[in-house]
Amino acid sequence: MAIFRTRAQRWAYLQRNPEKIADLKAYYRDHIPDFICEWGLTYNPRIAGSGRPAWMPFVFFPKQRELAEWLIDRWQRQLPGLVAKSPDQGASWVAIAVSISLCIFNRDIAIGFGSATQVKLESAGDLNSIFQKGRMFIQYLPGPFRGGCNLKTDAPEKRILFPETASSITGEVGDRIGHGGRSSIYIVDEAAHIEHPQLMHSGTSANADCRIFMSSLSLDGMENDFAVQRHSGRFGDDGIFTLHYRDNPLF
Repeated sequence: MAIFRTRAQRWAYLQRNPEKIADLKAYYRDHIPDFICEWGLTYNPRIAGSGRPAWMPFVFFPKQRELAEWLIDRWQRQLPGLVAKSPDQGASWVAIAVSISLCIFNRDIAIGFGSATQVKLESAGDLNSIFQKGRMFIQYLPGPFRGGCNLKTDAPEKRILFPETASSITGEVGDRIGHGGRSSIYIVDEAAHIEHPQLMHSGTSANADCRIFMSSLSLDGMENDFAVQRHSGRFGDDGIFTLHYRDNPLF
């Protein structure tokens, strides 16, 4: 695959010219989507077993890149937001890749992730779980671009630590969402399925100014807190991001 050949050539150049790595890190700090698309991998379970590799370069389609830029903008402006997503369009992959990249290139970042269930947040070997996605994303990054993270020692259950930047990602489940301290960003995945949304809101509002609520649309229409929040007007015109399957050029 041409993209892998290009990456191999780029990495070989950096190995011959290690003094260039610091300049590249400085560039990526302000261009997070470029870092993800130039080095990241993602996993597509739909093609596993088809004879094609299920692991592939994480090259955003245009709407995914917009989502990455939108998430970074909400963090920079310290504003809440809501992501309404179709299933299997990579929104969770974008969220964890952006979060990891922010931690790699910025000091003292604390990012929280919440989910309704343990299995969605953290399940060993299950790439549908957020933290397993994150560990695999880090595993395939070149060593200088991991923020010092050693997956054997710095990625215990529901945590990923980045010693070089003193940044971290931590996770909480169910009624504990948002009650673990203070964060630079707090992301709640599948927010429509949170059993006690009032506890989630009280916890996250005390935890972070930049709170991102993500969910696929629920079959019960407006009969859930996520739908109510989406149509409440509290997020403003630029505070709601929609990632629909029709945004994917492969559909």
